[in-house]
Amino acid sequence: TPIVTVMHMLAAALWPETSFSAAWQVMWFTLKSNACDLEGKSPSAGSLSKARMRLPLAVWRHISDWISRQAQELSEPLDKWRGLRVVLLDGMCVSMPQSASLFEAFGRGKGRCGEYRYPLARLVAMSLANTMTVISYALGSYHTDETVLAAGLLETLREGDILLADRHFGGAH
Repeated sequence: TPIVTVMHMLAAALWPETSFSAAWQVMWFTLKSNACDLEGKSPSAGSLSKARMRLPLAVWRHISDWISRQAQELSEPLDKWRGLRVVLLDGMCVSMPQSASLFEAFGRGKGRCGEYRYPLARLVAMSLANTMTVISYALGSYHTDETVLAAGLLETLREGDILLADRHFGGAH
């Protein structure tokens, strides 16, 4: 169900050092220890991925925004330097599986050895320095400049925030 899928994604976020599949195993073993009739049954990793893809992107964005607000509130006393909140801004490229729709959405990168075999996206994220709580992020095609993506995030800053960012985003297109 969508609830199980969302719970799974939250578990994967809470244990970032383990895989998406490992987070599922934690949930599944807990569930089946309380329901003996589930012994020997478990959804495959492929089923989990398909379930995750059925939820609209708007749902994931809403969950992400809600979690960020909760985390910012909880980390308020920890994320101060001389009474000011310190916010980090950084950009990076992320690769993803080969698929026609991902190539169309994000484009194909090009390096000194030619075009990459996989789609690349640009990701710019703002987070709190002490707790690494993600405040906001922007995702764009490989050919989108990081400074363009970053400009849209500046509205999430609060009065008095200190912003630390890469100088000219070393990996900018």
